[in-house]
Amino acid sequence: MISFPFETVNRHSKIPYYQQLYTILRGKISRGEWKPGDLIPTENELIEIYQVSRSTVRQVLDMLVNEGLVYRERGRGSFIAHPTVEQTMTRIVSFTEDMRQRGFEPGTRVLSARLVPASKEIGERLQVPIGETLACLERLRLADSEPMSIEESYWLTVIARMSYNIIMPASRCVRSWSGITTSAWCRTNR
Repeated sequence: MISFPFETVNRHSKIPYYQQLYTILRGKISRGEWKPGDLIPTENELIEIYQVSRSTVRQVLDMLVNEGLVYRERGRGSFIAHPTVEQTMTRIVSFTEDMRQRGFEPGTRVLSARLVPASKEIGERLQVPIGETLACLERLRLADSEPMSIEESYWLTVIARMSYNIIMPASRCVRSWSGITTSAWCRTNR
């Protein structure tokens, strides 16, 4: 794990203590040092570690709870929350809708459709056992007949048997815009 030197509250900074502590704790979550389900240090431990007041710690924990990054269980403590779709993506927009909003005519060409065993990465992301049979659909996505992206979707076989228009697939979409590649993973249960 990478070491981050600024993991202490700087008493000489003009940045308020709560903002410094928030940045430190949020960084631990975003870097994966604290994983979903992990119990985080108690208020007293955070006070001791970062040498801040109880009100500062509570303010920061409230901020993290309000963001959905942390949840509390009475008598047990505060835990790192599992990310929700809203936290990982601001808004899910279909390729077709996205292209139409940009003024392009969307199109699709199927490159391949096959059954594949779930790899370790895909199995973890879709929460299925490694080796489980998935339907894999690879499509070339077009805008005004020009190639824009290649989309590789992995469908749970029970979903793959249903109509695409009724059930959205569990998928991995890789899109490239101006040299920037982004990935989106989702598992849809409808």
